[in-house]
Amino acid sequence: MVPSELQRRIAERYDQLSPKQRQVARFIADNEAFTAFASAAELGKAVDVDAATVVRLAQSLGFSGYAELQEVIRGRIPERLTFVQRIEQQRQQPMDRQQLPVKVFTNDIENLNQTLNQTQPEAVDAAVEAICRADHVIVVGMGFSAAVAVFLGHGLNSLGIRTTVLTEGGSSLTITLANLRPTDLMIGVSVWRYLRDTVAALAGAAERGVPTIALTDSSVSPPARIADHVLVAATRGVGHSLSPVGLIAVVNLLLAEIAVREPERALAVLREVDRLYREQGMVDGAEQNG
Repeated sequence: MVPSELQRRIAERYDQLSPKQRQVARFIADNEAFTAFASAAELGKAVDVDAATVVRLAQSLGFSGYAELQEVIRGRIPERLTFVQRIEQQRQQPMDRQQLPVKVFTNDIENLNQTLNQTQPEAVDAAVEAICRADHVIVVGMGFSAAVAVFLGHGLNSLGIRTTVLTEGGSSLTITLANLRPTDLMIGVSVWRYLRDTVAALAGAAERGVPTIALTDSSVSPPARIADHVLVAATRGVGHSLSPVGLIAVVNLLLAEIAVREPERALAVLREVDRLYREQGMVDGAEQNG
């Protein structure tokens, strides 16, 4: 099984689950480290259901039982370690530094392959349509996801799509939510451990009738369960952190699709940017890349 198999099963069968089974499924998706080693009774107690409900959920997802579901989750534990846990693990099991470059690059190649395999063309088309239709795009990404949000915002603005990027919560986020209109679009970039402000921003936008897109690492993550459109990227890391390579690849795909879809708008803005760069002497050399 590839690492995202459990999440895919939950997403595909979620509508067929009973209310109590859905409650358990959501808990499992958000608490994999606990689920990996908790008994069915312990998991049921945490969600206020009986052990039989936990077992029936596992069977509804196509597993022979709860034990098989746990085996799949245990294979994902390295992806769900906190930064501190990753450092502690590396201290206990030192990595061969000579092999580190190969391991890092191989890991990201695997992330890219997994992201490609789980990228659905119809989901990309729907996201691109929503972006191109919006009067104003708000990209929210905090912590680890902030750099990806900034990269996406820069790319959209460069293509003539008016975009604001928020990388912090607080009053700025509150004011932005208060000013949202149905013709706007909110994109939330959020991966494990799913910062609360980003999820709340998507929820607030949805409550106001604003279309939403989630760029995340699981089809059943908290932001994915809120958003109208979901794009998933693999983020497995080698060092203390996750890897943003899969997320960046999805952003590049969105930007390329938009440029192909609306070339005149993109060219008009890029020509103006190029003119201003030259006029203001902002770059050195013949090549101008924003």
